[in-house]
Amino acid sequence: MTTPRWTFGIALLALCACDPLVDSESEEAPGAAAPEDEEGVWSPGGGDPYDPEVPDHNAPDPEPEPEPEPEPDALTGAGFITDPDGGVTAFECSLYDQDCGPDEKCNVWANDGGSSWNATRCVPLDPEPDRPGEPCQSEGPGSGVDSCEEGSFCWDIDAEGNGMCTNYCEGSEQAPTCSNPAESVAAGKTFCLCLPVCDPLINDCPAGCGCYMADETTFQCVPDASGEDLGGFGDPCEFTNACDPGLHCTSSEYVECEGSRCCTYFCDRSKLDTCPGEHVCTPAYEDGTAPPGNEDVGLCLLP
Repeated sequence: MTTPRWTFGIALLALCACDPLVDSESEEAPGAAAPEDEEGVWSPGGGDPYDPEVPDHNAPDPEPEPEPEPEPDALTGAGFITDPDGGVTAFECSLYDQDCGPDEKCNVWANDGGSSWNATRCVPLDPEPDRPGEPCQSEGPGSGVDSCEEGSFCWDIDAEGNGMCTNYCEGSEQAPTCSNPAESVAAGKTFCLCLPVCDPLINDCPAGCGCYMADETTFQCVPDASGEDLGGFGDPCEFTNACDPGLHCTSSEYVECEGSRCCTYFCDRSKLDTCPGEHVCTPAYEDGTAPPGNEDVGLCLLP
């Protein structure tokens, strides 16, 4: 199972991250083995082998070709967090060390005036700060100024500036951790959060959040970013939490829909198959690879 790429964006409020076990290059159906080359390595395919000629030692070295951006795979989806667009990233303080002055805290903000967090800075600490898990107030999604205590920030902010205080990760950028066993790391390129773990089959998350796949072993409570008109079965999606709670964003190869990625239902393999149309409740993990407690997690996919 491949590891998802984390990306972050305020527009989707997603952290912001196992296909039915598909290789991200080959996009084979669930359970199918990826094609192998002559040496037994998964082959990305394409192109004839290079037939070298006599080299010209006076010729300039060729410019290296940029490596292509890997495609998201089907069950791991496109991730939760969208990468910030544009702007100059500037980290003036450490979210891990909280190395600001007295009565200040280190917080993320948008230093280009946009709505995507792409930098850190020291901001005033609220004299009576809200704790993680409590409601909070923000001066604006890109300002970085909020009512949460040091080591947390106001996340999932609505149009009135109301949100929920959420812990930043502890440890270090190289080894982020969460001290609360009911939370797990959700690491983006700009910062890292500790989000509640959950069960996708019962969707045990607060109102406004869904239980989405964070990585190949973990599901986390993340704000539902689907909006009022999209996010249902068969609707197109770009990010995992662009689907309604109880659904997952996967490749259109496995779902009857329009678009390259579409929403489909999670399903319980221990119960009667209630997937719509020709879709079948398909194991989310290959035999013997499911993390403890996730053995019955499936997705409604085309056979």
